[in-house]
Amino acid sequence: MLANLLKPKVRPAPVTSTAELEGTEKCTEFLEYAGFSIPHHLINLTGSGTDSFIINAEGQLAELRDKIGIEPHYSVVEIGCGVGRSAIPLADVLTQGTYLGIDIIEGSIAWNLANISKRYPNFRFVHFDVKDDLHNPAGTMTTMDVTIPVNDSSVDRVIFWSVFTHLFEVEISHYLRECRRILKPNGRVWASCFVITPEVLAAARSTDLTQWALSFRNEPDASGCYINNLDVQEAQSDTHLKRSYG
Repeated sequence: MLANLLKPKVRPAPVTSTAELEGTEKCTEFLEYAGFSIPHHLINLTGSGTDSFIINAEGQLAELRDKIGIEPHYSVVEIGCGVGRSAIPLADVLTQGTYLGIDIIEGSIAWNLANISKRYPNFRFVHFDVKDDLHNPAGTMTTMDVTIPVNDSSVDRVIFWSVFTHLFEVEISHYLRECRRILKPNGRVWASCFVITPEVLAAARSTDLTQWALSFRNEPDASGCYINNLDVQEAQSDTHLKRSYG
């Protein structure tokens, strides 16, 4: 499976931010899935690409059911929901429950509201204007400003697909504190993380399956993070540490 994930494939020319991608891509191509016509350019912002979107969507649902359980009456929150990769298959499961999807890419949230929420009123979506070098460079918030907009002890499952992989430890801790606040006593968090070995890192650097030119050739800093852009890393670290620890 790992070999398949790391196989070279044709990818677009590298871009530096989703703002640049949104400015150059037009909604002229769509992926048909579960009765939805999903714009290719929004799918590309999720990191999966159009060739693997459906496989990932259905595979992720199967994994959630197997590992943490998803019942029709559950209240589910997904951080980093993208353009409905999890929400669309979950819509046929959460027939008596609720779903809240949150993302920092405004275009994805707008599409979700206009399409998924229109068909499934129990599915809500919220845009967090969090500044991020790749996904939202003009954002006005930091992760430390985030409050998940649900009541305390009201949620059964919280999902983070490849969100912690973008964050520093202090930001992850902030989200976990929010999870503790909103989860019911028997609630669970599902979060995907990288398992980094020399072989995996070498393969990722040689193939680079993303359109972001992510090589992570800067070795781990004092916090253990592999950094792609040292200038951004320094700015984020200084800001977050000051906000957290004064």
